[in-house]
Amino acid sequence: MAKLLGHFSPAETVIVEAGAEVSPLGERLLGYEYQRLRFPLDRLERTRWSHWHARWVARNKTARGNMIRKALGLTPADCLVTIAHDFVWIQVVEAAHAAGAKCLVFCDDEWVDLYGHKFSSREVSSRLFTSQLNRSSKVFAVSEGMKRHLVKKYGVNSEVFYKVRGPQPEKGVSKEGGKTQNKRLIYCGQLWEGYWKSLRELAKVCHPHGWEIEIFTNRQGQKVAGTELPNVRARDFLPEKQLVPYLQNNALATIVALPFGEDSKSLMETMFSSKMIDYTMTDRPTIILAPQHAEMTRWGKEAGCFFVLDSLEPTYLEEKLKDFMKDPEAQRQMGLRAKELGDRLFSPERAKDQIMRAWKN
Repeated sequence: MAKLLGHFSPAETVIVEAGAEVSPLGERLLGYEYQRLRFPLDRLERTRWSHWHARWVARNKTARGNMIRKALGLTPADCLVTIAHDFVWIQVVEAAHAAGAKCLVFCDDEWVDLYGHKFSSREVSSRLFTSQLNRSSKVFAVSEGMKRHLVKKYGVNSEVFYKVRGPQPEKGVSKEGGKTQNKRLIYCGQLWEGYWKSLRELAKVCHPHGWEIEIFTNRQGQKVAGTELPNVRARDFLPEKQLVPYLQNNALATIVALPFGEDSKSLMETMFSSKMIDYTMTDRPTIILAPQHAEMTRWGKEAGCFFVLDSLEPTYLEEKLKDFMKDPEAQRQMGLRAKELGDRLFSPERAKDQIMRAWKN
């Protein structure tokens, strides 16, 4: 959300933080006004702790919405932007409704799957989710898969809104090597067990051919990857400003690796990998390793400028990778077309236009 708001004028933008969490001063957008909303029992708003708080918010959403309206001095000319995550967004919708203001809700995750267990039943949480989305002015879905899901399961219409890029880094030589390392594949992001299971199968196929895989992840992800495969190196995340130049100078290809298990099927059908924003800022090709039912598989094949692998069968992976590795010109063209797609799809201009149309129409 910060990347999105950072493309709007500070004179017309106020960032409001509510509840128990607050962003560190060093992570705030420079030049923007921040306001803090404090409520009684803030300490209970850490949703992973309290079933009671979820139900309390639902019962008191109108009163809390009016509190927000008064605290912010909302008018019909205002537009509130929020994410359907945790519980604060429920009250934000109520505040906008009470003030006659616009409210734009972003759906990046399946809210009922994440929080439904905190209510007396999933049916109760589902009704609340549906009601609040229908009371908003516009619902933005993170992907076509999420858009289809919201209609099918909740009867809620939405519009796909792809995440937006931050400032374009200057293309330059990374401190860790100026020349592209041959046959080096790079994965960036959280590395949960299911993600590693898929990436590990790819790494096993790569090892006999001398194809290395580098992983940028957090400490927990590094523990998950371990040291069992000699061609895999897991290390700390790079700062965002350094990541794109590093990929440009050191990656033969970037990797999106997603879980194939049935337990993650519903998530994969709606999820869109945010790393595509960074990957398409380079001119390097991207390998999408994901099951056939995944939204990323559908999107990657439809876009036509990504190398999609939709099976973990070793012979399939090996033959496909051999074809990929032996054609540098195809890799180059794939990377260039992916960058052109990203320049259109994740551009600040596209995002601002989409927001302003939703606000003013």
